[in-house]
Amino acid sequence: MLARPGSIIALISALVGCSATEPLLGEVSRPEIGVEVYQTVVTGLPDPQMTALAEQSLAVYRLSDEGAQSRAFLRRRAEGDVPVIDRLLRAEGYYEGATTVTVSPEGEVPVTVTLAVVPGPRYTLASQTFSLLDAGGSPPRLDAAALGAPVRGPATAADILAAEDAAVGTLQRAGYAYARFLGRDAEADPEAKTITVVSTLQAGRPYSFGPVAFRGVTAVEERYLRTYLTFREGDRFDAVRLRDYQRELAETELFTAVTVAPPEDPPP
Repeated sequence: MLARPGSIIALISALVGCSATEPLLGEVSRPEIGVEVYQTVVTGLPDPQMTALAEQSLAVYRLSDEGAQSRAFLRRRAEGDVPVIDRLLRAEGYYEGATTVTVSPEGEVPVTVTLAVVPGPRYTLASQTFSLLDAGGSPPRLDAAALGAPVRGPATAADILAAEDAAVGTLQRAGYAYARFLGRDAEADPEAKTITVVSTLQAGRPYSFGPVAFRGVTAVEERYLRTYLTFREGDRFDAVRLRDYQRELAETELFTAVTVAPPEDPPP
């Protein structure tokens, strides 16, 4: 093992006895030895993809080229990674995971820091429902399973979030131009090993397309740009048709940048 000096600890002398026959005795604190090279071992993660994410996310991996000031410092670095592992586990539905950190004893080469993971049982998504606030008109029915939520399957965070995005998109295609995600409540049942999720969306009222206004157009006639319109005034608002129009204008290569969007604030 290659080692570099750690911080120098001053010599501390202690008076343990003083007489004509007893010399002055001193105690020397051993300086902490820096760890120039170490290896990291993570065990117990449920699948290779999660292991790959750990290697990208954990400080013990990312900072390995820097070594560590001491074994104690290395342990603290690894312990700081435990919440990261907890988040990785919860993202895949493991809500009862535990991680133990150990560092190989002094003298063992190479120095090894081990994070032993016990993921615990994987929770199932019992249900995901959508609560709509200020919903005017007749909003479309939002079925979480149809929108990609893993109902009755592993409670994976990415799929739960994707279903929320899909729900907002469904509303925006149905005229609700200002629909947006607000937040979620998740309740775990440790006995049943299930998660119940309620996602709250701001729906607002439905809109129709109104007049189209152009800003920043100098070298191109507006009437030419209107020939690319993918909707007509009075049509129900549809965010997809709005994006299609933006793409049509961008593909003309007449502009360095094109943004097509409804007004920032909901019109009356």
